[in-house]
Amino acid sequence: HRELSAPLKNARASVHLEPYPDPDPGQLDPELVREMAELRRLVEEARALRESAGVPTRQPLTLAVVAGAEVSSELRAVLAQEINVAEVVCERGGEPGRVSIRLDLELTPELRREGLLRWVVRQVQNLRKRSGLNPGELAELALGADPEVQAAVRAGSAQLLAQCFLSGV
Repeated sequence: HRELSAPLKNARASVHLEPYPDPDPGQLDPELVREMAELRRLVEEARALRESAGVPTRQPLTLAVVAGAEVSSELRAVLAQEINVAEVVCERGGEPGRVSIRLDLELTPELRREGLLRWVVRQVQNLRKRSGLNPGELAELALGADPEVQAAVRAGSAQLLAQCFLSGV
């Protein structure tokens, strides 16, 4: 920041220490604000459904169904990413005046494998951090795990090597 701009008299040591500007109410799109509030509510509802079913957010799912509203394709994409589902579809019906969400919690073998691989990636990243490895520094992974985890690692070895900066597993 300091090297890219001319020195300012009142500049702080970092751009991150600058106050965040207040929004101009005249620039706000009321419809977008309403849609985003509804989206946040649906995300919270979906996460609560996952929690009550014991399915972590990192575990990918196939489908979420939004009942009682049409959601734009852009917002469906945001919702899918936030709640980790492959597809979000909208359906009419549901409770009048209420928008709700349902999740398909069935885990196919492929989804289970993908969830296990994400878990392994997270564990490896935590190990790298605790070991003091620098980002980009290659490491070798020796993994002792049950057959299901081993199968997930074999199936996703290229992803694991790339994401975790591993030279081998």
